[in-house]
Amino acid sequence: MSQEQRTLIAYLGGYTSADRKGHGQGMEVYRVDQRLGDWTHVQTVPEVNPTFFVVEPRQRYLYSINGASGNQVNAFVIEPGSGQLSLLNRQPSHGDNPVFPAVNPTSRWLVLANYGGATIAAYPLGQDGRTGEASDVVKHQGSLGPNRNRQDQSHPHQITWDPAGRFLFVPDLGEDRTYIYRLSPEGKFVPNDPPFAVSPPGSGPRHIAFASDGRHAFLIHEMGNLMTAFAYDSTRGVLTPVHSISTLPPDFGSPSTAAEVAVAPSGQFVYGSNRGHDSIVVYETDPGSGALTPIEWVSTQGGNPRHFALNPDGTRLYAENQDSDTTVEFVVNEASGRLTSTGRVIEAGSPACLVFAQL
Repeated sequence: MSQEQRTLIAYLGGYTSADRKGHGQGMEVYRVDQRLGDWTHVQTVPEVNPTFFVVEPRQRYLYSINGASGNQVNAFVIEPGSGQLSLLNRQPSHGDNPVFPAVNPTSRWLVLANYGGATIAAYPLGQDGRTGEASDVVKHQGSLGPNRNRQDQSHPHQITWDPAGRFLFVPDLGEDRTYIYRLSPEGKFVPNDPPFAVSPPGSGPRHIAFASDGRHAFLIHEMGNLMTAFAYDSTRGVLTPVHSISTLPPDFGSPSTAAEVAVAPSGQFVYGSNRGHDSIVVYETDPGSGALTPIEWVSTQGGNPRHFALNPDGTRLYAENQDSDTTVEFVVNEASGRLTSTGRVIEAGSPACLVFAQL
């Protein structure tokens, strides 16, 4: 079945709890017309702060954290025709404020990071999609960065695999490090050699994204408003910094923090979001070194773009404005990387994560 014939489903989640000033109802499910681009609402799944989630590679199951004070990871089965979700089971996240679940390429393991608990956890996945009890929990206790207001302890903000599924990467905002692990056959975290890559003091690494060919990785730093390009040795799991550049335009002097990073399917362009400047920055990458050249900054037409997402073929970018309760659609020029607003706005409370499934 061609990509055009498959049903495209969008899952949009956000903050729901009063302590996070949430306006969301849970996780919203939409069917997306791949020809016209129209979104049709299918389902609302009431959940507590579903602010990060992932669809596993087989597109059969979705895994969501209950963020902020929820401290759980939830497994859902995806109905093949409609994309609707049904809860399978829940497991404790083994730390406060879980922020990021990820599934390996064979759909055998789920891992997550706990921002407030300074921990990462691994879970086996059953053939029925259910999460088993945690096979390992590791607490970070390394050297802290200089910003004691934000770097009071370790704060792992993401955990993700490289494209081959051999190594795991954990940007730690509190320690100005990106930890690197392997996962043993028994589901235990094994530190790599070297065990981490170092970021500038006080920069606060947040999220990392890999080019699809696995040759380069791009790390966005929340507090330092930096994007760093790395050369990646996929055999040894080693990141070598190539180039760092601001996520903000040179003439912007107001407070802002960087949030999300994504790489175009071609690997030619990298995107990052700025909260404060309220923009998406577009970079072109050097095909050899991975070094970054800024192309443009595009307004997200709302406040606090905590997250954004490319659709599966990279032809649309959706910026989620958490403070404006809007998700704004842009067309991606595949030749230049530039973004143009389509005028389409999806309204849903406190949006903070968007993922797609093709069924």
